[in-house]
Amino acid sequence: MYREIVDRFSGGPEADRAAEKLGSPGFQRELRAAQILGRLYAFTNRLIPVRGSAARFDDEAYFERNRSILIRMVCLVGEVRDQYSGTREARVAVELAGLYGLPEHTSLPISETVEVVGRIEAVSRVPSAAQIAPYRDVLTYVRYRVEKVVSGDYTYDRMVVVYWGMKNARRTDAARWRSGVRHRLKVDRFHAHPELEKVTQASDANDPGLVPYWAITWQTTHGGS
Repeated sequence: MYREIVDRFSGGPEADRAAEKLGSPGFQRELRAAQILGRLYAFTNRLIPVRGSAARFDDEAYFERNRSILIRMVCLVGEVRDQYSGTREARVAVELAGLYGLPEHTSLPISETVEVVGRIEAVSRVPSAAQIAPYRDVLTYVRYRVEKVVSGDYTYDRMVVVYWGMKNARRTDAARWRSGVRHRLKVDRFHAHPELEKVTQASDANDPGLVPYWAITWQTTHGGS
């Protein structure tokens, strides 16, 4: 709003007052807090409901389904509460924490490694380099039918795994996979990797009812292992 006033009434007293407000330390502090709050709200939109469970941190089934997101929410609430206390954004963040039963702090790891054997059911279509220019990287979602859990805790018969589908404008092997290919995979939660979330995504094969995982290692396999 203040930026609009500055642009519309440039040189006038209204613009001067708006510019002063925009440049004030208090307003800049509110802006920084608002950015964190925006990230917090974005995470709430990624939470996956669990039938028969409350949408709360202390609900075991809900927590395990949304582990990485909930723990990152705890961290964001703590950041805005501790660094921007007294702001409207800090109050809203604390209210949101109460809604989801978030603790003030947690030492729980944001993710846990799982190893599975699965067969590809669906592969997303990775766009060409020309289609995503000027960007040069793409993440691709691959959906598996899980045949075996080798280690870790995974209770669903399908799994969505995210790979690099393009790096530096060159397609990877994952962009060329087809259904029926069998892999042994080591993965962890995709949402434990915030550095990946702004990368262009090919998500045709995603399933919004499943938590996406990030591929750490994988190998094509045959037979029983």
